[in-house]
Amino acid sequence: MSTLDKIEHFISSLNELPEKSKLCMYHFKFAPHILYITIGLYFCVALFRPDPSNNIISTNESFGLVKIQDREWQRLKETYSNVEQHTYDKLMFIDEPNVWYQYNYPTEFTCPDPHKIGQTKDSDNDYDGFLGDGKWVCNPENMIENIQKRTERTVWQKTREIFGHKYRDKNGCLIYSIGVNARHIGFETGMQRMLSSKAEKMKGIRHKKGAPFCEIHVFDPAGYNSELVIGDGISYHNWGVVSSARSSIGDVPSVKDREVDGHFKSFQETIRHLGHEGRVVDVMKVDCKMCEWGIYDDWFDHDLDHADDEIPESKRTKLSKINQVLVEVHGTPEEYVNDFFERMKDENYVIFHKDSDTQNFQGTSQDYAFVKMSDEFFTVDN
Repeated sequence: MSTLDKIEHFISSLNELPEKSKLCMYHFKFAPHILYITIGLYFCVALFRPDPSNNIISTNESFGLVKIQDREWQRLKETYSNVEQHTYDKLMFIDEPNVWYQYNYPTEFTCPDPHKIGQTKDSDNDYDGFLGDGKWVCNPENMIENIQKRTERTVWQKTREIFGHKYRDKNGCLIYSIGVNARHIGFETGMQRMLSSKAEKMKGIRHKKGAPFCEIHVFDPAGYNSELVIGDGISYHNWGVVSSARSSIGDVPSVKDREVDGHFKSFQETIRHLGHEGRVVDVMKVDCKMCEWGIYDDWFDHDLDHADDEIPESKRTKLSKINQVLVEVHGTPEEYVNDFFERMKDENYVIFHKDSDTQNFQGTSQDYAFVKMSDEFFTVDN
């Protein structure tokens, strides 16, 4: 047995030795030439070089949206696991929404870089919102990086593009906005302005200056398109999104009892109509005055009571996923409210912001912001 073989055998027998050391020794064992030894040394230096970001776990578990040091990420996970969703029984105060929301479903996750988007004051450079206006979005710069990675071409695809082949950009930025708030689209315009501006300035991001970064779709049956100033990359659709299965909730119709006039579509019909099957929705804003209680089941292909292959084709969205959901909930209908929050949790969403509208609705409506995590996020290492 050669000296190197003995050393490798000794190293392999030490379970506590880092795996990187074993890999480093492996490269030296098969280094018959000084060139290979040099390469081996370089490889070892690269392996042991400290990673200043050390954010692999957070990147993986948040689908790339959050990139912080592993120790800080572990702390956020522990905080999440200790949050009490209910101060009292979840049905207590169910008929008093302003009280019920005080004691149920608090903010449970801290987004490292949140932005409030959608202020109403007119400014070309301002896109951050203020209290009582706009919606909270988590880590928009990381959103841009994720979108860039989704749209990267392979070497073969880049070669074909040189010779004139055009690929459809199926994985670019996509935002849904269900409901127009107070006859203005400040959130949608602000998101477009912010993401486009940031994409132009970020290194390594392929984005043409002055072009819209996102494809944004706004849905509302009230016909506001003639009153709105709609910017580049924003499309207004004159239909409301309603439940595919449930009956009407208050004044909100459903597919079952709607008038056949093209002013209402289910979430699934909307996706098929726009050709968005297989796409990632980066942000979905929902502010449609009670319609949230009818449509939240339609956001997900996966039905907890049935195997995926048993879901009828008409009930499938065929979306890849929805990364962030920003929803204004109205009232506390006993039949839906707890089921809604429990369904969001079952789908791996965590609440990173909660905002009470005390000025206009005395706390009976709330803005919630959710971000999707992987299964691994919900496992806390002891």
